Amino acid sequence: MSLPDVTGDIYDGSLVFTITSDGYKYLTWNLWLTLQRLGLPWRLCILCLDRESYRFLQTIAMIPCHFYEGPKINHKSPLPYGTDQFKRLVASKINALRLLSQVPTIRDLIYLDSDITVFTDPLLPLKEYLHDEPLWFQCDEQFSGGVCANHDHCPAPCTGVIAMRLEGQQSALERLFTVVGDEWAKSETDQDYIQRRLISEGIEYKTLNREQFPNGTFIPDDIYKLGAPCLLHFNYIIGQGKQQTMKRLGYWYVPV
Repeated sequence: MSLPDVTGDIYDGSLVFTITSDGYKYLTWNLWLTLQRLGLPWRLCILCLDRESYRFLQTIAMIPCHFYEGPKINHKSPLPYGTDQFKRLVASKINALRLLSQVPTIRDLIYLDSDITVFTDPLLPLKEYLHDEPLWFQCDEQFSGGVCANHDHCPAPCTGVIAMRLEGQQSALERLFTVVGDEWAKSETDQDYIQRRLISEGIEYKTLNREQFPNGTFIPDDIYKLGAPCLLHFNYIIGQGKQQTMKRLGYWYVPV
């Protein structure tokens, strides 16, 4: 699986990217629109794992994207978390992270899942985080509010938001994002796989402020509004429920 040329998406040494496929194309379109509404100077780099999402985003959504061929999986909606099909899909995400982390023209690499809505420019605070430490994850502990149980060694780093400073870290990131057969076979998702790799490879990381980068546990009772969120990750919501929740909260911008 070769990496497409993403040079045109690099802004001031930074690349913000996401991975999509046929079942996630509407979520990706919505993520793009949330970013466009902010009038940002950079654009989201979108890697499409299948021809269906690639053609859709280019001809229907009319947004730039790249074809990055992944596994052939017939799915018109988000795949159930932890299934074999889901694992095949997110293995492509891990591979993309590995390849992009080795691109010499990228200084800071940011990954965002497609089931995210953005309120303010995420690149600005993430670059500040990266000034202090080279690797950050969203905290995915399953409680709302409060602080991470262990900011330096969070038990639940989330692969839905990852910020990486690449200089001097390419070797560690290549190890982190290499799919090792026996370890991958024990995993249910990319997230628990990366969590184990962080430990086994002895790679230091930190977690982002939970109120600034809230996960899905902040959605009930609008708890996320109590802070000053940069974005909101709609994880812990299954399938089409993501889109329905975004619509209910007023964060669905796709004109269909």
